[in-house]
Amino acid sequence: MSSLVNVNAIKFIKVGKGPREIAISKDKRRAYVANQESNTVSVIRIRDSVVIETIPVGKNPMDAELSVDGRFLYVGNFGDNTVSVIQTRNNQVVKILRVGRGPADIEVASNGRRVYVGNLGGRTVSVIRTLDNTVIKNIRVGKTPINMGFNPTERRLYVPNFDSNTVSVIRTRDDQVIKTIPVGVGPGNVFVAPNGLRAYVTNGTAGTVSVIRTIDNVVIHTIRVGKEPYASAVSSNSQYVYVTNSGENTVSIIRALDNRVIKNIIVGRGPRSLEISEKGGLVYVLNYGGRTVAVIRTRDNILTRRIRVGRGPSDLKFFRNGTRAYVSNARGNTLSLIRVNPF
Repeated sequence: MSSLVNVNAIKFIKVGKGPREIAISKDKRRAYVANQESNTVSVIRIRDSVVIETIPVGKNPMDAELSVDGRFLYVGNFGDNTVSVIQTRNNQVVKILRVGRGPADIEVASNGRRVYVGNLGGRTVSVIRTLDNTVIKNIRVGKTPINMGFNPTERRLYVPNFDSNTVSVIRTRDDQVIKTIPVGVGPGNVFVAPNGLRAYVTNGTAGTVSVIRTIDNVVIHTIRVGKEPYASAVSSNSQYVYVTNSGENTVSIIRALDNRVIKNIIVGRGPRSLEISEKGGLVYVLNYGGRTVAVIRTRDNILTRRIRVGRGPSDLKFFRNGTRAYVSNARGNTLSLIRVNPF
């Protein structure tokens, strides 16, 4: 058994109001954070964790993702149905793209050719061609698409449709929906296992996780977890699935071999997002309802540490070879710099 250690963040960085998604530049010299309530993106110099620039974007930016080559930052502006394209060389908005209603989630294909935008307020996924930063297609999916995920080969994009209780499967070769999979009530997140064999869908209203067999995209199991499951992550060896239950302050740990919940850990108030360390040995759980990040060791699935951050931790991104991370504090209008373990 390991005793629980409580530690504090190294530094707090004042940014705009309602900071959400964080992106780390390819050269690890800059961090970008979308400030949802300020309609800006803050640019942080990583060397000394200082804000060096504030970029005006559209209304209510909710996500920010870098192109594969790092030349552009794509910012989804939920409030005005646009994506701001920022050229990172000079931090200038070079293009504003009209997409679907309420863009909230952005996924960048690793081949660098396409950017997919989930439009939460509608029924579409917009496709941006990165060669000229042009919207080339709007793919019809279910109602309220949210928190999409690629399979490891990126031949498929899985799109949970919260208000349709389905997952749309997009074939990325031609950007066609090839299947619509019924799941539980209120699917809000999908995570495809690193081995590519299963996709796990958290059904927030139903309190379940749907297990999709990806070879034929069929639900093979429905697992009862805690109240209001929000997100999931799969260990690097694909053996365990970690599910945050925001309604009861726990993480459920599922053994993938037999789809059984083997443990429920109390982590903190209102856990939502979670990230696995670069080498897969730790799970970092962001307790949005409080002001902590809980750390679970995957070797024995024990809670080992709580890190004190700001109010409403929303996103976490690693840098400096996995030894540091920034945490956006959506209700505290800050970023926390924390010390982390890459293992």
